[in-house]
Amino acid sequence: MQDVLYKIASKLPPKEFARTSILSGEWRCINSSACEFWNVWEYISEVDAVLQKHQNKVVEALQFDPGSISRLQDMQLCFVSLRSPPPWFKGFPNLKRLHLQILRDNRKDLEHLLSLCRALEWLCIDRCNLGDDALTMDTPLSRLTYLRVERCRLTKIRFNAVNLATFEYDGDFIPIDLVSSFKLKSANIEFDEAVFHHALVSLLNGLPNVQNLTLKIGLTCLEKEWLRDNPLKFSNLRHLQLIIFVGAEGDDKILYSLSFLRATPSIEKLEIHVSDIAFLCLFSSKSILLI
Repeated sequence: MQDVLYKIASKLPPKEFARTSILSGEWRCINSSACEFWNVWEYISEVDAVLQKHQNKVVEALQFDPGSISRLQDMQLCFVSLRSPPPWFKGFPNLKRLHLQILRDNRKDLEHLLSLCRALEWLCIDRCNLGDDALTMDTPLSRLTYLRVERCRLTKIRFNAVNLATFEYDGDFIPIDLVSSFKLKSANIEFDEAVFHHALVSLLNGLPNVQNLTLKIGLTCLEKEWLRDNPLKFSNLRHLQLIIFVGAEGDDKILYSLSFLRATPSIEKLEIHVSDIAFLCLFSSKSILLI
């Protein structure tokens, strides 16, 4: 009986339904629920009507007037092209957060856009195909404090961001140059595959000022000796977390790999998690925790 009442009430206009509440107590009990149901259904119908009008249509150009551009502070762009901006375009002067996803542009177009966003504080570049090229930002982004680059086809990353505090990367093993980021507190690096010592030497060259470093390598090749003639140091590094996956042939080289500690004179906390790649799906792991 209750289901029948709900069905009838849902089809009544609000005014007609209000009159039925004097008929019996059962109608009064479903008064508020039916009204909420009616409002939701009305909203769904309106949204569906809008979607039907725009079915199979694509936005080919997104236009901004100079006034709205100057007020914009947070923007996310997906599946767009950054090419051929209008002659009057001078960038986004007050843009603080920018999330770019799945772009198909060359790196010069992206670098040009970023060079015109001097107020950027937060930047994420996600799954952007830049044609296997280097992403180099020599234009200073002095306000940038957070940077993430994920699953982009790149050969190198270089940013001039003196106040960068957090950096995250996920993808192929490539050189990363953040030498100018003297205030870098945290870096989370995930390489799909790399020679362990080559990855560390590359990060020594590119992130010498980092204080907390997490390095994860999906398929790790270990070598028995650290490069003894390498003068570089992680002088500011306090916390290091290593997560590596190795095959059975690398078991006898795990302890040799600890020789990299020569490059971490100020280390306070060290975590090393070594997992057998053959049992990766079973989450079989053996870990060393040094504090």
